[in-house]
Amino acid sequence: MNSVLLTAIAAGGLMGTAHAQVAPFCIDWSVDGAGATLVNGQQLTDSAGGVFTFAALFEMETFGSNLGATVFDTDPAGPNSGGPDTDLLVDRGNVIMLQNNSSPTQTVPGIFDVPNDATGGGNGYDINFLGDAQLVSIELADINGGNDVDIVITDTNGLTRTYDVPSDWTGDPDNGFDGFGVLDLTILSDQFAGGPGNPAATASEDAGFDPNSIDGMSITFAGSGGWTNLKFVPTPGTAAMLGLGGLFAARRRR
Repeated sequence: MNSVLLTAIAAGGLMGTAHAQVAPFCIDWSVDGAGATLVNGQQLTDSAGGVFTFAALFEMETFGSNLGATVFDTDPAGPNSGGPDTDLLVDRGNVIMLQNNSSPTQTVPGIFDVPNDATGGGNGYDINFLGDAQLVSIELADINGGNDVDIVITDTNGLTRTYDVPSDWTGDPDNGFDGFGVLDLTILSDQFAGGPGNPAATASEDAGFDPNSIDGMSITFAGSGGWTNLKFVPTPGTAAMLGLGGLFAARRRR
């Protein structure tokens, strides 16, 4: 394969002690949980939701009015150049987004001819970690023009931490901005992404929330947008079961 989806990265002082013996890993949507390459337009879930399982790490369901989670190649010179989603051409490898109901055509079953993100509100993802986890960060793309995002992280006691990512957080690459931003999931302070004058993402949490024992997270979009590079530390038992010291510890090659 050309790249490895679970990439070991330096802890960089971000993590607490509960899972300190396991470095964070990164879900970059280059391959699936079995190591098969994910291609542009590939459908991961369907319009009825369905469940996408990534190895023994997590299960993901989608919700809202869309045709399911779909892989989008963000290379500005790649297969989506000149397509309907130029604001997702942020040069960050693959992202996943929710396929618009208006673009259902699949000449090859399971692969949309034209990846095109849903624009209506209330579309999103529910992720259930198979074994508690620590979250590090997530990368968001195309958060502009009314496309705010709510991320709710739930610990094993049902307590929550919420990140409110406002519209125009990333700016639009068509207007000279990067069009993406990294949201640190270990802090509660304001976070900026798009550039001077762009609004901050804010966070709040329930009293007693435990960031070292995360059960799940939901990501809800008010409009279009995508995400990738979810970095987290799986429970040590899950890491050992997957043999993360070998294949999953290899560095991604671009």
